[in-house]
Amino acid sequence: MDSDHSDNESNSYLEDDSIDMNDENHGGENGNLDRLPLIPTDFTDIHEAIQNFSAVFDARYGGLHPRFYSGTLRDAIDESFGISRRAPAIERKPFALYLHNDDAVAANIFAQNVLCSETASAILGCQYTLWAWDVTQDDNRKKFNDWVAELGLTDVADVLRIHPKEDYPLLLLITKERSNYSVANVCQGFDNATDCVEKIMQALDQYQAIKNKEEVEERGRLEREQIRQEQVTAYEESKAIDKARQQEQERKKQEEIAEQQRFYEEEERKLQKMAQLSSSLPAEPSGNDCITIRFRFPSGEQKIRRFNKDDKLKWLSTYVESLGYDMETHRIWNSDFPKKEISSFDATKTFAELKWPLREQVTVEEK
Repeated sequence: MDSDHSDNESNSYLEDDSIDMNDENHGGENGNLDRLPLIPTDFTDIHEAIQNFSAVFDARYGGLHPRFYSGTLRDAIDESFGISRRAPAIERKPFALYLHNDDAVAANIFAQNVLCSETASAILGCQYTLWAWDVTQDDNRKKFNDWVAELGLTDVADVLRIHPKEDYPLLLLITKERSNYSVANVCQGFDNATDCVEKIMQALDQYQAIKNKEEVEERGRLEREQIRQEQVTAYEESKAIDKARQQEQERKKQEEIAEQQRFYEEEERKLQKMAQLSSSLPAEPSGNDCITIRFRFPSGEQKIRRFNKDDKLKWLSTYVESLGYDMETHRIWNSDFPKKEISSFDATKTFAELKWPLREQVTVEEK
């Protein structure tokens, strides 16, 4: 502990050079009433009111004090405990509430010797969120009490009820566990700096214990959330895979249907062409004085067809095509040795003109 805050000085600071009590600028109760208020009663904006508090506080006691949060009581509590931003436990701070009353005998003593002490100021400035208010005037005290009621700070209200004006200033050290706010410790007007620092550290330790427990709960919650998210992700991936599989099956099914449709249409066109070619063939003669041809097909099937001698050779190919063997994909060989392809003959000539044998065997094969 700094020598400025030794036990001897702490126990005798009420008499030390008559600080705050007899000095013209730090007078007693009458001097307090005459001085510029920390917060005027006619303020219209809470931020301006807190800025006025800070400015007057600096002018009275100097700049060595923790920074006062500039905003509403609600915002200060929210910032301290990270409520709206859902801050992790490690980022949360306990909340320090400083209530000043110029009518209290220790008003200047506490502000000068405790709040402006190097040790207390450093701890409050780094480890706490500090919000201040002046309850000297009845209107400002009523506003503060209304805010406390509105925020449901019942523990704070209970503490204030048991502390008369003579106990002021008050420094309430507040913790939060889940949704419950608790006053862990209270520093009051005639507490010395050493005792106040001890109370500040005790409250800090209490809140650290709460945060440690909440960190364990948070880790468990995060782990459960991670597991749940992994399950959701796996489920969504599984759904996506199933959907893709169904879409692929549907696509293949549609392709098969389209392919079948094309096949049926092609077969229909083929049958129509075969029927058309078959109907265009010359009539098959019944006598013996004709050309008789045995056809051997790739399937092993054999057929016999007769033609008149004066029929043109092209009807031989037409007959083969009428049975479904297109000349674009098939060819016809005669029985000569070496065999000749029918397409090598002049298809416009008749069998008689080509001296075609009365009996012939031809072979149809794929190209």
